[in-house]
Amino acid sequence: MDTNGIFASGTGWIRKNIPGIVLIGIFAFLSERLSAFIGVNILGFSRSPVSPVMIAMIFGLILGNVFALPGFFRPGIGFGTKRILRFGIVLLGLRLSVVEMAHVFRAGFPVIAVCVFVGLFLPHLLNRRLRLPSQLVTLISVGTSICGVSAIIATSESIGAEKEHTAYAVGTITLFGLAATVLYPAVAWLLFSGNSLAAGLLLGTAIHDTSQVAGAAFLYQDYFADPFVVEAATVQGVLELQNALPEVA
Repeated sequence: MDTNGIFASGTGWIRKNIPGIVLIGIFAFLSERLSAFIGVNILGFSRSPVSPVMIAMIFGLILGNVFALPGFFRPGIGFGTKRILRFGIVLLGLRLSVVEMAHVFRAGFPVIAVCVFVGLFLPHLLNRRLRLPSQLVTLISVGTSICGVSAIIATSESIGAEKEHTAYAVGTITLFGLAATVLYPAVAWLLFSGNSLAAGLLLGTAIHDTSQVAGAAFLYQDYFADPFVVEAATVQGVLELQNALPEVA
């Protein structure tokens, strides 16, 4: 076994990814501290009503769109969003007991089936009047009904979609997903009056990307002090992805 090669490879990975991972950690820490400072020190609440998730999202938007981020940060940020974030979502799901997971699955599976079916086929029906390019409609439909940008990229390669169509679909799904992450926690509360399971099912099904589902669920938890919604929404989002994978393939 070439131990020197393995060591060199590991060292190279660390040098490549650590700067971005450290930057993510710094912003996560600052988001938590700023949330507490604004809510407790400035507004005078015993518990901050300002969500650290929301602050982290604002930091990310500013960092990605206002400042020119040095290139050496990008690999670690990409690793954080693709690997660390998804691993954290898996750990969230592991917090549920088998009984709780069965309860969420029993309530959520019919909702998933209906939403995936409607999301896949309704855009094509509407397109009979809109007359948009069929590839674009296909990409938006899978992005809406399955798992957001990941589904769009996978489908784009399989159907040979034009780059313009892929970019437009990704931009559309990202924009609506961001809006849903911010707005749907309040919508879920208004619709279901604090019903944790129903709110979790809504967030897990109606928001495109699993990471956005987790973000919206944490916003709900911060605003309405209901931690079960995080588990319910996360499991629902993962179940939706698993249920729809054959459709992507």
